[in-house]
Amino acid sequence: MKNMEITLSRHAGFCGGVNRAYNMIRRAVANPKVKKPIFVLGDLVHNKDVVENIGKLGVKKIEIPRKIEDIFVDFTEEVGTLVITAHGMGPKIYELTKKNKIDLIDTTCPKVIKVQRLAKNFSNSKSPCQLIVIGDRGHKEVEGICEWAGGKATVAENKNDLKNVKPDPLKKMAVISQTTQDKKNVDKIFEFIKEKYNKVEAVDTVCMATQNRQNEARKLAENSDTVIIIGSPTSANSTRLWEISSQINPKSHFIERAEDIKKEWFKNCKKVGVTAGASSPDWVIKDVVKCLENLKK
Repeated sequence: MKNMEITLSRHAGFCGGVNRAYNMIRRAVANPKVKKPIFVLGDLVHNKDVVENIGKLGVKKIEIPRKIEDIFVDFTEEVGTLVITAHGMGPKIYELTKKNKIDLIDTTCPKVIKVQRLAKNFSNSKSPCQLIVIGDRGHKEVEGICEWAGGKATVAENKNDLKNVKPDPLKKMAVISQTTQDKKNVDKIFEFIKEKYNKVEAVDTVCMATQNRQNEARKLAENSDTVIIIGSPTSANSTRLWEISSQINPKSHFIERAEDIKKEWFKNCKKVGVTAGASSPDWVIKDVVKCLENLKK
């Protein structure tokens, strides 16, 4: 292990959207004009360390009920300001906070907002489309996108989900995707849809930050003996990096933090690649790299 070479992905760690959300929360905490206490609707990002960190700043969390209309039912604590997370939500929350006269901070990633607007336009225009959303069923971002579509979208995780979809002869079909999907998988589904159905408009909504991370993960997997992927198992983009890497390199290991590393993973290892999901903070990545450096001593 003494001569083990460690390569950290250029695209590891916070993406622009996550960094924006994290900084918005920190500024809100420090701003005396922002009504306190501040509550986040769910986890700001899918990372325990980040959630714990903002918790130490005094920011609390509200679990999102199955029906968003029930959000304030049986909730007895005073709410100063509500925060929409980087994953975004449907339009109902904006109506509810206005009705209840509660301040709102919207940290929705701008790339997600773009997909939400597309979903709304495709579904509610003068000539509404039959909308397909490629994404993880039940994921917060996907649920929000579908709500902006008025609940009229079909969610597809893979090509099999589309085999029984019957095209509406009176509508054009439109296809968009969750921003953190595997780009290659999205492209395959696009091609499948275009071959099977007529009158299809497919819009590539996988964000560039996601594509860069995925491309780098493939290169690391191809050129490393062992690959470490840092992220939370609840993070879609982190899980996607592990899926991509493990398909290429079976010695790919998915961890949340440095203490998850096992020394035996690096037996006879000359090159180790390290990458991290878009919600993984710099301090966790630095700890992992430091741990790997210590293995060389």
